[in-house]
Amino acid sequence: MAPSRLPARAILAVAGVAVAAAAECETEVGSCSVFPCHASRGPTTCEKVGFWDWTCVCEPGFCVVNGACVSPVETVQANVLACSDPASCDFPPEQSGVSLGMCSSGGGGRAKCFFTGVLRGLTALGAMGGVEMLSTVSGSTWVGVPYVFADRSDVQLLGAETAPAELTLDFLNQPDSELLVAQTTSIWPITADSIARKTPPKDEWIYIMGEINLAPFDLSDAGQYPAQSAADVERIKQQNPGLKDAQFVTPKAGRPAYLALGTLVAPRGTSGSADASVGLEMSPGYIGSPFYPDGDRVQFAGEAEPRLVGGGTVEAFAFGGTEPLSDEGGSGQRTAGAAATPFALSNIVGVSSYAPGAAMADKPLLAVTDPKAVYWPVPDPAKLPGPTEATTFNLGDGGNIDNAGLLPLLQRSIPKLIWVVNSYKELDSSYPWKERCDCGESCQQDFDPLAAGVVDQVLDKFGYGAEVTTGAQYLVHNQVFDKSEIMGLACDIWRAKDQGKPAVVQFTSTVLRNTWWGLAGGNKVDILLFYLDSSSGFVEALPAETREEIAKGSDGMFSGFPVYKTTFQVEGEPTAYTMRQANLLAAYGEYAVKQYAGDFAEFMA
Repeated sequence: MAPSRLPARAILAVAGVAVAAAAECETEVGSCSVFPCHASRGPTTCEKVGFWDWTCVCEPGFCVVNGACVSPVETVQANVLACSDPASCDFPPEQSGVSLGMCSSGGGGRAKCFFTGVLRGLTALGAMGGVEMLSTVSGSTWVGVPYVFADRSDVQLLGAETAPAELTLDFLNQPDSELLVAQTTSIWPITADSIARKTPPKDEWIYIMGEINLAPFDLSDAGQYPAQSAADVERIKQQNPGLKDAQFVTPKAGRPAYLALGTLVAPRGTSGSADASVGLEMSPGYIGSPFYPDGDRVQFAGEAEPRLVGGGTVEAFAFGGTEPLSDEGGSGQRTAGAAATPFALSNIVGVSSYAPGAAMADKPLLAVTDPKAVYWPVPDPAKLPGPTEATTFNLGDGGNIDNAGLLPLLQRSIPKLIWVVNSYKELDSSYPWKERCDCGESCQQDFDPLAAGVVDQVLDKFGYGAEVTTGAQYLVHNQVFDKSEIMGLACDIWRAKDQGKPAVVQFTSTVLRNTWWGLAGGNKVDILLFYLDSSSGFVEALPAETREEIAKGSDGMFSGFPVYKTTFQVEGEPTAYTMRQANLLAAYGEYAVKQYAGDFAEFMA
């Protein structure tokens, strides 16, 4: 096996480097008296050892090997959940038998702010206790991970309840929600710090996103393994004595089961495509890709033979290591190569939101910036027996494959879903909406949802994936609802907007069979959809000074509201928003929920 396919820990073994036993573990890995600990040194802390001297020390559970802190563990015992087809699929226990799920889409800071407001509104209604599973993509993952893991109260995370009439400019400038305060963080000082640390290109975005979105909640430690529960941590350590000193992080009690979506773009040195790249489902307990795309292997450009991907998940603490020593298929415990370093929460946040991942994978000079991980599939001896050798994959944003985060929930046959669409554009006001929608089904063939401005993450679910698939978005396999249903849904969204309301609509559909995503189809799903678009009713309820700023358009404080730019909403800032911008958009999300309180009560009954 070529060393390039192995993680750093395994490469050292291939090279014949002995890894120290725990009793002989060396932990000091260089000075940090002048410069920060070099990122290539692995999980470290900078500790004072003298009056003027500071030293980089490996975090607990890691030892110095060839100048880097890596796990001294050769192999681990880890559980695998096999998932080859809808009739033979094991999901993590907390993700099975779920009655109500929720997904929130990508969209950078726009998604972060609106989703924070939606969560605040649902919390105020007492509804979040009924949400059993949460799926997020990209900017919504910046909310999802802290929401699930942070040791904070709901008010600390989401902010106190608001009403439109109190949203003066002074009020909006108050730092109330810790999640929204993080969204005002400039990327530049953190980027400079990353450069000073000599962070490897593949880890740059992971480090930066971790510092912005997780460090305020003490969740950015690259040396912590995720796990689902304290009981799981105890079991893992019992089965793996070499991890007895390892640090783990688990969700806060009472939070829903969680999944963040990324993309397995392509093996390093090849390129992804709509017919090869698949979703990477990252949860506290397990990481991997359920099902085989169309029940078969996939062909990556640049590889001679089709490759096996998918088939199940492995416990998160073991993700990133080499393939099992033997694999007879099916769910069960495996002995696999240990990961050199944890696939930590910062990896989850960074991978889920690295939008350029797919576009850069086939460009050698740019692909070095793609996040990467060693990945191996789970074979099915009866259908697809392998091989299962581990390979380094370029990873990308979940929006490259499903910007809604809806499809993982449909894989689990959840009957009721809340879907938050953090739109990047408003519906096209020049489209003849009234004419088409008043005409009804007889005008079905004349309705053009692309011209109407419906966003991609909705269009691809109704059979328009080919029309919205690009070089960086692989949406062609995402149809799950009948194409004829898009007009009714789009018209309901438009009618809400036309009446000055937030666009919150409910629809019921029969899920279509989709072999790429492993959906058997035939089951009904009820969906309550939040579609981010403007609401004249909300704006009219604001104080005069705030309305005036919105009316200034691009010359005002709230340019583009509510559909802020994903990047450079604030001049010179690639990702940050102002406090006022963040608070206003979150308040709108909260308002949208409360305007439909009765609908929520009925939906969740």
